[in-house]
Amino acid sequence: MSRSSPQAVAPVDAFYEWLLCDAPAAKVERDRRRGRNAAEAERERAQVAAWCRRTLDNRAAPAHLRDLAEVMQCLVSRGSARDLAEAGVSDDEWARRERRRYEVSRRVAGDHDYRYPARYLGAEAADQSVPTSASQSMPSSQATVCGSARANGLRSSPRSKPAAIASW
Repeated sequence: MSRSSPQAVAPVDAFYEWLLCDAPAAKVERDRRRGRNAAEAERERAQVAAWCRRTLDNRAAPAHLRDLAEVMQCLVSRGSARDLAEAGVSDDEWARRERRRYEVSRRVAGDHDYRYPARYLGAEAADQSVPTSASQSMPSSQATVCGSARANGLRSSPRSKPAAIASW
C-alpha cells in the first residue's frame, strides 16, 4: 500500500515532497536553498584550502599532516568541480532527478508502492501549498532538505548540544 497521501506521510516527508514539486513557491525555495548551500560549501572549502596551504607551507608540520593536506587539496578541487557542474543543472532537471532519488529511498525504506504524487507535477502543482504540519515543524530559517534541528530532536540554538549529548 502506498503512503503517498498527505495524511499518511510524516511531516518531513510531506515537506520534502512539496519542496520537489512544480509549484512556483517550491521553485523559489529550492533556489534559495541551493544558493545558500553553494555559498556555505564554498566557504567551507576555502577554510579547508587555507588549512592545507598553511600546513604544506609549514616545514615543521609532521609528515602525516602534510600528507593529509595534500589529499584534502585534491578533495577540495573535486568538490569545487562537482559544485560547478551542479550549478549548471537547471532547476527542473535537478527536481526530476531528486524526485527519482526520493522515490527510490522510500521504496528501499519499505514503501514499495510509493510513487511521487501526481498532484505535485505540472500545472496542478501551482495549487499546492506548503504542508501545514511540515511548515510548522520546520521553519524556513532552520529547515534543510534533511529536516530541521527541531524535527531531529535537537535544540534550536546552534551552540547548544543535542538533547542526547546534553544528558551525558
